[in-house]
Amino acid sequence: MDVSYASRVRQTLAVTGDGGAPKVIRTERKVRFGDLNVLCPGWPVDFRFSASLEEPAAEPPPGSTVRNRREKDRLSYKSGCLSVDITTVHMTEGSSPNGPETMSQEVEVEVDGEVVDLHEEVKAYREAGGRVGRGGERLLEIAAELVATLRALAAVAGEAMGTSPAWATAEQRP
Repeated sequence: MDVSYASRVRQTLAVTGDGGAPKVIRTERKVRFGDLNVLCPGWPVDFRFSASLEEPAAEPPPGSTVRNRREKDRLSYKSGCLSVDITTVHMTEGSSPNGPETMSQEVEVEVDGEVVDLHEEVKAYREAGGRVGRGGERLLEIAAELVATLRALAAVAGEAMGTSPAWATAEQRP
C-alpha cells in the first residue's frame, strides 16, 4: 500500500493478511521531470511517457495530511532491459480509510535500472551526435524494445476488451 501526503512524500507499506500493523518499507519523494501523454482514439489504451526520479525522503511529521491511499494487487515481469508491472489499484482519497474508493488498472513499463544505466546510454547517444554506427546504438535498441512491448500490451488489452486496433491482427502483431 502507498500512502501519499500533502508534502508530496509517499510511504510504501507492507500489509500482511494476518491483521498485523503495516510496516514502512520506504519513504520517498518522486520528482517528475515531465510527461508526454499520447491519446489513442479507437484503442483500448492511452499512453503516458514520464521521466521521473524517486529519491529517499524524511518521514512525514506526525499529523501530516494524507492525500490518498493506494492498495495494489500487482504482477511483475522482466523481459530484456524492461520491467513490466500490471496492477489493480484501489484508491481512497483523504485520510479516512472509509472514504470513497476508486478502482483502476495500470500497466507500467520501465527501463530496468539494474540492467541498463539509462543516463549513460543517453550520454553515449549524445556524444555520437545521434548517429548510428558511432556509438549510442543501445539507446535506439532500448527505445525499439519499449515500443514493441507497448504495442504487444495494447494488442493484448484490445483482445481482452474486444476492441483491438486495426494493426493488431494476428498477422500484424509485434
